[in-house]
Amino acid sequence: MNDALKTAAEMLQTTTEDLARYPESVQQDMIAAAARNAFDDLHAIWEDAYLNEEMQEVSRVSGVSMQSLLDLPNAAKVELTYLLAQNPNDSAALNRHITEYLSTASIPDIAVLLKKPVQELRTLPLSKQKELCGTLDMLYGTVPEDELIAELTGILNGDAS
Repeated sequence: MNDALKTAAEMLQTTTEDLARYPESVQQDMIAAAARNAFDDLHAIWEDAYLNEEMQEVSRVSGVSMQSLLDLPNAAKVELTYLLAQNPNDSAALNRHITEYLSTASIPDIAVLLKKPVQELRTLPLSKQKELCGTLDMLYGTVPEDELIAELTGILNGDAS
């Protein structure tokens, strides 16, 4: 296994010792990706493992459960990792960031409903993103989909508040 892990480490330009710290299942996934010469897959496996390990410290400092943190997308985990590195004991800043992300987590669902690119909605002011997400959270499953879409479109176009 060490030779196979060494191949993965070389592809990632790191050490075998660095990869050996991850759970055996993660190591096996890395070895399999390296054997297929699938660098993108290997990098994604390593990134997930690294970020999930970092979330343990974020959880310790912030008090937010690991399950909640593991459910975040990698982009949010990267931001939290940087924030933690900058201010190792600033639980308030970590919690603000986590809360902000969670308050806009429905943006991809809204993009599907409105047939808009996610990135277009992510460029909206944060207050508008929160308003859209709050509306979706309140109305989803309680009104017909066409009414929900009309309400979200109204908010997006500034017709509702």
